Amino acid sequence: NYESCIASTEDSESIAAIIRVSEPSVIIIDRSKLLRKIATSELVVFSLFFSTLLLWPPLVTEIRSFNFPYLNETKWYSLILLLLFAVSDCVGRLATPYRSFLKPSNLWAFVAIRFALFPLIVCSVKGYYFFTNDAYSMLFVNLLGFTNGYLGTISVLFVNDIVEEHERGMAGTYTGFFLNLGLVCGGSMAFLLRKWIMS
Repeated sequence: NYESCIASTEDSESIAAIIRVSEPSVIIIDRSKLLRKIATSELVVFSLFFSTLLLWPPLVTEIRSFNFPYLNETKWYSLILLLLFAVSDCVGRLATPYRSFLKPSNLWAFVAIRFALFPLIVCSVKGYYFFTNDAYSMLFVNLLGFTNGYLGTISVLFVNDIVEEHERGMAGTYTGFFLNLGLVCGGSMAFLLRKWIMS
């Protein structure tokens, strides 16, 4: 009996030791250090969605059809452009598995180039120079939508790629903040720009 008691005691201690080892350790995340680590990527997220809301939908819906003027009277051309944006945005999101040339270190360059769509769409709104063909406005809106879906999705994914697994939850919180900040700032700036451009 004595030996069996000792054996059972040793077994209990072994089980307790296994439980202690298997218990997950609590990892404390330094939030400021994590923010510094992902600051550039979050700035890319902000800039991308800021540039989208700067143009869509306020300025996109102001583009007129030069080839089919009756579409302006019925407001159908604005709806066509919004549909083109939605479809191209969806296609861009579906194309995200193909990103061999994109890296967290060079994504900012593509987002910066995307800002070139701003003067192009403004020229389409005002009908400047040779931008009086509907093909140009449709092309620019398609590019705006595709890059929003493609680069926007990839920019969020890249934030997860540059952090440790245990940091992803906190990094996701920061990403959500900067994404929404870009939407709010872009939408607010678009309201002012629309009044200035259409005046």
